[in-house]
Amino acid sequence: MSVSWIKRKNGMVSSLKYKRDQNGKFIKGNIPYTKIFGHSKETRLKMSKAQTGKISPKKGKTYHPLSKEHKIKISEGMKRSLLKIGFQKGHVPWHKGKKLPQISGKNNPHWKGGISNSVFYNRLAHTKRRSLMKEAGILTIKNIRKIYKDNILKFGTLYCEYHDEPISFKESSIDHKIPLVRGGSNQNTNLLICCRKCNSKKHTRTDVEFISIITQKYLYELEKEGRIKRSKINGEDVWQVV
Repeated sequence: MSVSWIKRKNGMVSSLKYKRDQNGKFIKGNIPYTKIFGHSKETRLKMSKAQTGKISPKKGKTYHPLSKEHKIKISEGMKRSLLKIGFQKGHVPWHKGKKLPQISGKNNPHWKGGISNSVFYNRLAHTKRRSLMKEAGILTIKNIRKIYKDNILKFGTLYCEYHDEPISFKESSIDHKIPLVRGGSNQNTNLLICCRKCNSKKHTRTDVEFISIITQKYLYELEKEGRIKRSKINGEDVWQVV
C-alpha cells in the first residue's frame, strides 16, 4: 500500500509520500504524520504554558502526590496482608544479619553440567523417559480403569492417598509408588491415585519417603497450635499429646 502526497506552501496538503508494506508497517523514507498535520504555533505555546511549573514524573515525583489519608490507608492494608501471612509486630526476618549461601551454578544441588536449557538435553531426557517406559511395561486402559475402580470401592469416592482428602476427576492423577527412574514398573501393585499437587511435590521420591515428609509437616503444625509436644529420646523425636 503506497499513497503519494505533496505539501503546498499555503499549508494545504494535496499529496504526500505515505508508504506502508503488506503487514501495515511504515516503509523507510516515510514522512511522519506530525510533520504535516502538526500543531500550530499558538497551540504549541498554550501547551508549553500549561506544563510550566509542573515537575516531570521522571524525577520520581508525580503530578498528583498522594494525600496523608491515602498513605495511611495503604500502610494499614499492607499491615493486614502481612498479618494474614503470619508476620507480627517486631518480626525479624530469618536472613537478617546472615550471609546466604550462593546456590547458583555449580553450587546448586540440581546442577546438571550447564546443559539443561539446551535442545540436546531435552532430547536426551525424552529418549530416557521413553526407554524407562518400555522397561516398566505397557500401561493399558484396562489397568487404569481398574486402579480407579479400586480407589472408589476402597474410599467411596475418588480419594488422594497421600493427603487423605476426596478429589475430583480433573484433579486426579496416577502415580508410581516407586518411580520409573528408580526402577519402578507399571504394574497395578506399583500404581495409586493421588491429586496432581501431591504428584508434582513427590517428584522422584518413593511413597514411603513422601508420606514421612507429609506427616512431619503435619506434626510441626500441631506443635505450633499447642496440641502436642516434642521431646528427644536417644536422639529421636518423640511426640506427646498435651
